Amino acid sequence: MNLTKIYYHKYLLIGFIFSIHSLLISCEENKYTQCEQIITLANSVASETKKIITNKSVENNEIKNWLNAAEIMTKAAEKMESLPIKDPQLLHYLGDFVKIYRTNSEATYSIVKARESRNLVAAQAAQADVKLAGEWERKLSSGINDYCQVK
Repeated sequence: MNLTKIYYHKYLLIGFIFSIHSLLISCEENKYTQCEQIITLANSVASETKKIITNKSVENNEIKNWLNAAEIMTKAAEKMESLPIKDPQLLHYLGDFVKIYRTNSEATYSIVKARESRNLVAAQAAQADVKLAGEWERKLSSGINDYCQVK
């Protein structure tokens, strides 16, 4: 066997391995970038709504704060839908975030409406929806954090 052929095949194999490795790394970076986009937006929404809800500077204007929080969640759902996500699992997480934000937003609007019409039953039902969406969001956040961890 020719020594040149052996080295040629060896280098060909090494080149192939590096190509596969580079491909895997680029896929992982793409996943990481997509994870970062979703998590950054979710953290931003959580921070903005928490700031509004805990804002005590607007005295006796709790309803205005709720409406502002609902608007943030409505816009967040739209922003989530516009993210250029390709990873199938991340698309699933993204869809769940959209549902959560819409549920929270709609329930918050329902609470305001029920409070204005003094409908305690409707207010309690909407409040239960917000609580359920909050629990769902905590589970979802844990799931996406686990999926997006660099391994």
